[in-house]
Amino acid sequence: MPSTFFDAVKITAGKFTPVSGTAQDLGCTGSLSGETDVKTVTKICEGVPVKEVAKPQFMTLTFSGHLYVEAYRAMFGLAADATIATQFEYGTASKSPMGSFEWTVENLEGTQTKKIVFPNAVVNTGFAFSHENGLEEIAEVEVTIKAMPDATGVIYHETIAAVTP
Repeated sequence: MPSTFFDAVKITAGKFTPVSGTAQDLGCTGSLSGETDVKTVTKICEGVPVKEVAKPQFMTLTFSGHLYVEAYRAMFGLAADATIATQFEYGTASKSPMGSFEWTVENLEGTQTKKIVFPNAVVNTGFAFSHENGLEEIAEVEVTIKAMPDATGVIYHETIAAVTP
């Protein structure tokens, strides 16, 4: 049985799977962070708050890394030109497709992995890029992702497993 402690030290194997499309490996993950937006429901009795419940609404994720070109195109809805197979277009009709995002997180000891999945998510920033001559290190791409509840109400799930030798 996996330990109840999980010291996350490395995040790898990112993948985006559009609802109608092929799974795309993301490339090299630099970092992933997330924050849940909650709706607070308060019970007020005689003008005094007596009970409060925070209900998760969605999560905002920030991914930084070196994305494969194919994954970047898929995440932002860049479409192949109808006549030129090597030309891709992004315009007013482009939209980021819904899909799932997943990563594998490794623990400090290398004895466990944790698979994290956001089953109903979409990139909610516009297509952006930056090219610069003379860089000594290639800059990471930063993408904001909105993870929303799926049909069963799940925003995030994880599975911890022991690493088999």
